[in-house]
Amino acid sequence: MISKEIKDWLEKKGLKDDGKYFLNFIEEFWFPDTDFFGMKIRKDIEDFHKGRIEIWVDSYEYSVEEIRFFTKNPDWDRFRTKWDFKDVDAKTLDEIERIVKKKYVV
Repeated sequence: MISKEIKDWLEKKGLKDDGKYFLNFIEEFWFPDTDFFGMKIRKDIEDFHKGRIEIWVDSYEYSVEEIRFFTKNPDWDRFRTKWDFKDVDAKTLDEIERIVKKKYVV
């Protein structure tokens, strides 16, 4: 999941990518084609879970990557509870990305 460009960027900044990543699930209550400032939500997507999973490395103050999700899948809450605020290795991160793209993106 962590691209070569991100790894190179971290290295240029003198930051360490130790292969451990922290996950933070962020739900978004707006969607890019809505009136964001007026908070007008499209009725056809209001019951979807939508947002991003931010991926953090310990040595940097901002997230370095994200995985987008957009789903009505009833298993979403269980999946989110299992992985939110967890530290994972690169192999697990790749598996999480695969699962999200397969099950939680419409």
